[in-house]
Amino acid sequence: MKKIILFMLLALGAVQANAKAWLNYAGLSLNVPIVDTSLKMEETGEKQNLFEIGYGGGVSYIGVHRSGFLVKADALIGAITSDDVEIQGSSRNVGFYENLSAGAGYAFVNTEKVLFGVAVMGGAEIAQYEDDYTKRNVSDDLKHKYTDSMTFATGSIGGDIFFAYNLGAHFGLFASAGARYIYGGAGQIEQKDEWTQDSNKKSSTSSSDFDLSGKIVVSPSIGVMWHF
Repeated sequence: MKKIILFMLLALGAVQANAKAWLNYAGLSLNVPIVDTSLKMEETGEKQNLFEIGYGGGVSYIGVHRSGFLVKADALIGAITSDDVEIQGSSRNVGFYENLSAGAGYAFVNTEKVLFGVAVMGGAEIAQYEDDYTKRNVSDDLKHKYTDSMTFATGSIGGDIFFAYNLGAHFGLFASAGARYIYGGAGQIEQKDEWTQDSNKKSSTSSSDFDLSGKIVVSPSIGVMWHF
């Protein structure tokens, strides 16, 4: 029994010592991702530039070892706008995006007050634009509900630079900027047509696929952090 108790005490001490070796940051941020890429329609080969600006929020985690090694992860969500998307019948279309990224790096400054470091990051993003409208079809004299959408996903790799300043024992401010190369992606433009005829609901769907590649994503952010 004494050996078991001694082993448990040693294990607990090792866990506590390892925990003290890491400083953890959890943050809430405001983000403005800027995306510049190009798409190519699979059927026609037609190419088009795609420039987007997003406005959203996110949660972040940074774990820093006393050696300077660090891990970083971000999850972002928000609205995104583009003049190059033609889904909503206006000069500027508004959609939604989600982004997940993770990576590792090094903290050049890691003190009780200041954290400054860089990280190599890889990420994936999903974005969607959608528009619903109803109009009467001349051919059958029935009201049709149309849903036009453009959905795509991209993968990117690059780096982040970030700075955090502790205002108290557990609270601080931080700022970050990331730049990622878009190495690939795919998407689909779809139109769904729904109508009712003779009390029966009917629908049809048409779609076109496209590929995305090249150029860059830049994502500045600012927020608050809790460190523990």
